[in-house]
Amino acid sequence: MCAILDTNCCHEIFGNSQTVAGKRFLDWLNSHGKLVIGGKLGSELAKNSRAARLVAALRAAGKAKLVSDLVVQQEEQALTKLRILKSNDAHVVALARVTKARILYSHDENLHADFKNHQIISQPRGSVYQGQTNLLTRDACP
Repeated sequence: MCAILDTNCCHEIFGNSQTVAGKRFLDWLNSHGKLVIGGKLGSELAKNSRAARLVAALRAAGKAKLVSDLVVQQEEQALTKLRILKSNDAHVVALARVTKARILYSHDENLHADFKNHQIISQPRGSVYQGQTNLLTRDACP
């Protein structure tokens, strides 16, 4: 099962005041899930020193998958040309399409709409996690 962590939720996992949702997500990653990282999102996460350390630990434990920046960038360019996204996060949607990750942890409502849009992400459709434990039981990564 794979998921994508949007940078706007990093503080809930890596910050001094971890939230219940953030702890659940991290526990899920450590037990069942896998975080996918690549493209611009990988660069954004690397700017947060706590996130970078945890991502390195997750990668060492086989709980994070690094995807080629070039592959993500090519998909991002293709998505941008379609002009169907509501969000300014084509890099996140591209990562989901390339990796088949179908769980997104984010607070960006426009990105939620893109992630749930069957014309953009399908087979299976994407789901947005914001603390619901039932989403973390889905098969979200082939």
